[in-house]
Amino acid sequence: MMKLASKETYAILSLIYIYYINKKNEGYWIRLLDIALTLKVSVSYLEQIFSILKEQGLVKGKKGRKGGYKLNKNISEIKISDVFKLFNQKITFKTETEKAILTFFDIQTKKFFSKYHIGDICNYIENLR
Repeated sequence: MMKLASKETYAILSLIYIYYINKKNEGYWIRLLDIALTLKVSVSYLEQIFSILKEQGLVKGKKGRKGGYKLNKNISEIKISDVFKLFNQKITFKTETEKAILTFFDIQTKKFFSKYHIGDICNYIENLR
């Protein structure tokens, strides 16, 4: 099984969390503290992630006591591969063979995830119930 990098994982989980909370409470702004407590991660770590998600237009934020975050796009419009691209980090390779192998896996992973949206994950979860 492929292991996702931390920021990618928490970005995807946060988007899913916001979707489900808003599905139950339409119009509700989700605080980072609530997401942090649910995902068991620090608020400062989520702030880094959400600044990128907001900058790229995936979420919108509202400051203040009743502030928080909402999805800025429909979940069926957010490709998982797009979330990966946001947190893509440069990797240094020790050998040309290592570079070739990791490049191959990177290409295959992007091809796979470019087919799926956050909405696909949410539909899968709903079908498990």
